[in-house]
Amino acid sequence: MKELQTIWVNAMINGNIPFNWLQDPVLNSFFQKLGSGFVMPSPRQASTSSLSALNKDALTCVNDAIYNNRHLSIIIDGWKNCRGVPVINIILANPSSCIFYKSYEPGANRETGEYLASVIKGVIEEVQATHGQGKIVAIVTDQGSNFVRARRVISNEETILSINCGAHMPNLLAEDISKIPSINRFLKKSTNVVKEIKKSKLKLAQYYDEYQKWIDDERVKGNTPRSRVTLTLPSKTRWYGIRDMFHKLLRARPVLERLSILHEIDFTSSTRMALKDDSFWTKLEHVAPLFRAITDVIAITEGNSSTLSDVVEEFEKLRGIFEQNGDNSDILKNATNISEIKKCQTIFKNRTDIQKLTKIHYLANFLDPRYRGQKFVEDEEKLLMTLSELEDYAKNIGVIPTEEAKEELGRQISSYRRKEGIFGNSMLLHRVPHLYWDNLLSFQSASILATVGVRILSIPSAGAERSFSIQGNVHTKNRNRLLETTVEQIMRIKWNNQQRYPKKLKKAVTSLVIEPHQQEDVASDSESDDNSDMEIAEPDSESELDT
Repeated sequence: MKELQTIWVNAMINGNIPFNWLQDPVLNSFFQKLGSGFVMPSPRQASTSSLSALNKDALTCVNDAIYNNRHLSIIIDGWKNCRGVPVINIILANPSSCIFYKSYEPGANRETGEYLASVIKGVIEEVQATHGQGKIVAIVTDQGSNFVRARRVISNEETILSINCGAHMPNLLAEDISKIPSINRFLKKSTNVVKEIKKSKLKLAQYYDEYQKWIDDERVKGNTPRSRVTLTLPSKTRWYGIRDMFHKLLRARPVLERLSILHEIDFTSSTRMALKDDSFWTKLEHVAPLFRAITDVIAITEGNSSTLSDVVEEFEKLRGIFEQNGDNSDILKNATNISEIKKCQTIFKNRTDIQKLTKIHYLANFLDPRYRGQKFVEDEEKLLMTLSELEDYAKNIGVIPTEEAKEELGRQISSYRRKEGIFGNSMLLHRVPHLYWDNLLSFQSASILATVGVRILSIPSAGAERSFSIQGNVHTKNRNRLLETTVEQIMRIKWNNQQRYPKKLKKAVTSLVIEPHQQEDVASDSESDDNSDMEIAEPDSESELDT
């Protein structure tokens, strides 16, 4: 009976159901009539003994997962919970495994760089005490000044790398680009058009009626029109929303143009003028590809399996848009005014300088067998920088203690670049890059380079935001009295269940990442999932844009 009660509580946790639901008279009546003999646990039992048993099981799984991974990175980030209290989440991850480790409230402690460094040191010591040295290879955070300071303190004392969150950079780039005056004005105009329709029940009904008429007319002509489009407003925190809004507007263009000439539709003059104006739609067709390109990068770099090498690969694609003679520079030229192109290029340069897109990122791309640094190996300066970083890192972790070992590393690099010997064997290739190098560790002709490769490519690109989507569903306004320890235990249990039942929980668990191929389907045609309005920021001063 106790085991069944624990399973029941686990199911409630997966469904984000408060424990006081166990007192629901309808639920208890159901089990009484069922006649199975099952006795519902009390809310107190669920929140104490059952929760404790589930947390103990989850902790065992956490330790097993740490043990089974050769290398992991500490990923740390902060946010505010539903009570407005600061919370710090720590996860351990590599591109093939993601482990929720700890969540806590700093309380009266100020979140200074020194304090965060002491927190990170504590995690490192705990992991090393149980699983030995060398398990933790990097610390990944966003570019907040306190997190950067904490990383520097640790990396100065340990053979642990300090890494910028790869997904944070394209998010900041999107924010900066949205403040470019011509783009900012167009974002406001587009948002106001959608908002006017969605915020009026009458106009929204008229839009849907006209859409159905258009579909019927197209079918009469022998065409096969796509299904009705639900216009969406961008959310306050996700840049996918702008991409989605543009995409839906373009799909709905024929209907919106029909609406603009109907006098019974009480549009404001600015909205009616925009919908009638061909230049509005032309601008939309030009701005949309720019945000699509940036959000593609965000989606890939935020992916659970993304690596540092992916960050370089994706930003090199963006470089083709933002550099003056880039392969896709027309995307930027069409989206902005001529006078703003240089400013956009400066923004991109600042967001991708060597302090943010670091030598380690380029080294990871070079060591990734999928890429082998193809985007920059013709650039002698970058190649020399990458090889120098490889040598320095190999020295720091002690794999080239002698000149002979250094020479052997050079030979292995040469063979790797030419795909000679063991490096040319396609049987050893693996879709997860760090596991490719893991396979090569046992081969003497590759072992030194493999020791570096397996560590570097075990570093994920994304930050701890992946944990907040789950935590936001656990600690809601309706459950704001949950204790800090209870929230942490529920988080650990839910996270463990994702690993244990990944396919079964695919739809039940909130997904953090929207993959590029899913963008067209963001925000279904149901009105029940209405996005919150996004305040389009005013352009800052030039000095602020360039920081």
